[in-house]
Formats: sequence, C-alpha cells, structure tokens
Amino acid sequence: MRWTVHGERTVYDSEWVRLALVDVEIPGEGGRRFEHHVLRMPQPASGVVVHEAERGVLLLWRHRFVTDTWGWEIPAGRAEAGETPRQAAAREVLEETGWRPKRLRELATYHPNNGISDMTFHLFMAAGATLVGPPTDASESERIEWVPLPIVRDLVRGGEVRDGLSLTALSMALLFELPEQEEDSLVTADDTTPDAASVLALLVAGDRLPVVAALVLGAQTIGDISARAQLPARDVLRVLTRLESAGLASGDGAHWTLHVDVLREVVTWHRWSPVQHAASDEIADEPPAHAAVLRAFFRDGRLVRVPAQRTKRLVVLDKLARDFEPGVRYPEVEVNHKLLAYHPDYAALRRYLVEEDFLARENGVYWRAGGSVEL
Repeated sequence: MRWTVHGERTVYDSEWVRLALVDVEIPGEGGRRFEHHVLRMPQPASGVVVHEAERGVLLLWRHRFVTDTWGWEIPAGRAEAGETPRQAAAREVLEETGWRPKRLRELATYHPNNGISDMTFHLFMAAGATLVGPPTDASESERIEWVPLPIVRDLVRGGEVRDGLSLTALSMALLFELPEQEEDSLVTADDTTPDAASVLALLVAGDRLPVVAALVLGAQTIGDISARAQLPARDVLRVLTRLESAGLASGDGAHWTLHVDVLREVVTWHRWSPVQHAASDEIADEPPAHAAVLRAFFRDGRLVRVPAQRTKRLVVLDKLARDFEPGVRYPEVEVNHKLLAYHPDYAALRRYLVEEDFLARENGVYWRAGGSVEL
C-alpha cells in the first residue's frame, strides 16, 4: 500500500543534510496519521570498484570516527553541484588514491536506507587505472593498496569491509563481474590434463582444504562434512560448489563425492621437474642445519609445503618472518599479500606465525614480535 503524504516541515538544514518531519497517513489502519523523521540528502554519492587482473582491487584502509571502526573501502564520495554520478565517481578515485580510473561502467544504483532517508548511491566498475601522482586529499585514508582478488573475497567474508557502500559494491562485483569460478577453472587451452600445481593451489585456497579432507575421510552429506571440517554448512556448500565447477567433486543434492580419479590423473601425467633448491645466495649465511631445511622446503623462492615437524617448521617461519620489518605495523591484507607470494594457503602461514610468536596481532593489525633479524 502507498502511504499518503500530507506535508513536510524542516527541523534542520545544511549543505550536507536536511532533517524533516513528514506528515504521513497509513491506509488500512484506521487512518493512523503521524510525523515521520526523514533525512533529505541534497546530493547523491558515487563509488568505484577499480580492478586490474595483475594488481587486484584498489582499496583504502581508513578509520571512521562515527562508528570508531577501521575497515577497507572503495574510493567513494558525494557528487558536487552540477556533477553527474559518473563524473563524481572518476573525480573521487583520483582525489582519494592518485589513480585515474579507466572507462567506467555502471554496476548498480540503490537507496541504502530508504525507510528513513532518500540517499542515493551510484556504483561503477573500472577496468584498471593510471597512476597520476599522490592523492590530493591525504586525510581520506591511512593507506592505499591494490589487494589481490582472493584476499578481497576473504575481507568481504571476514567482516573487514564495514562500509555499506563498499560492501555492496564489492559483493556485487565479486558475484556478477569477477566470479570465482573463472579463477578455479581447470580447463586448459588444448584440452589437456591441467598441471599439478594449479590443482593443488585450488585445493588448499581459503577454507577448502578441511572440506577436501572431510571428503577423503568418507563424509558425504553437508552435515557430516560441516562437522568434520568445523565449518558452517553455508561455507561448506560454497566450497563444494567451487570444487564442482572445477570438476573435482560432484553432488546429487544429498551426497557429495571427491573425484579422486581426476587427482590421480593429474599426478600421473604431471611432468615432474628436477628438484631446484633455494638459491645458494639465499642461504649462504644460514647455519648448516637451517640451510638444509630451507633447501628441502623451498624451490625458486616458493614454499613447497609446510613442515610437519615443529623444529623444521620454526626454521621456515623464521625465514618468512624476515619479510616483516621490526617496528612496522601491517594490516592483515598486506600480511596476506606477502605470504601469498610464498604459498597459496596464506591463512595457515599467518596463523602459524602468530601461534609461534613471530608476529603479534591486534584488531586486524600485525607486527614483528620475534625471529632472527638480518643485519
């Protein structure tokens, strides 16, 4: 039903917001009539998801004093008088980040709180950007980062994106414009068996490994898999859907099966390269026992696997910890980015570094707490 508006009076007015009391009547309830508080916003706001395949998504790490919270946000802001939403979007990206976005295309337009406000948000996507210089408004954020797409997904799922406009824009972009299935595809250009590294990277990414382990141990239903993996059922279903899209699992609605034959084929047909140990200059100054561990677990600068034996794992973690400068504070996304350069399961590495006191953590910020220091 449509409410009847009899009139409106202003309680407060400024260039940013107008508070009004609107005289409304609700049909069908005996003609109940009352004054409803309404926030009138004189200008709409625009936000942009800037994405590049090699860099990821352009985000700002900032503090909001109103809610006293830190979080990741996309470049966004209010349109100026006479400005179109598209013009405002491009200007805000440039002012807040120093990057000029390439061609903008519309993602969505919506009202974030239409029960009490007429605020309008316009969302756009930009396929890349050109660096012009430093941001003209340095007060907008603590730091500006290109965040890899897998980490952006983790930020959204983990509640690190608190701003409503940014959360909506990133969620829509990830759902409709940057689907995870594209990254998970194991289809090769010549229809050959995919390489083992691609398959393993897919299996261990994010929270997939516990689900795969549960399937290997015989769990078939979502309930059983959820219990064994210690993950919510909705997360289990999301992982199973990803594995199914990659051809590694299938389900009939009630029961799920891991395609072990596909994994066996990958291992059988993989052309195993000769072992290439870590470069000698990387371990020249290491004690002999440590050097032996690093040669065994690193190849071409990448971590082959995490040692099961704690003494060896500590040697590996010590090497990883050296990437973090003492006295420097790192947001979680930067920690993830650094660890992703070594191994796809950055979350496990991050957890080990904290548990073994190489890194300390508070409110999503990390800093060096232990380990050896290169002089």
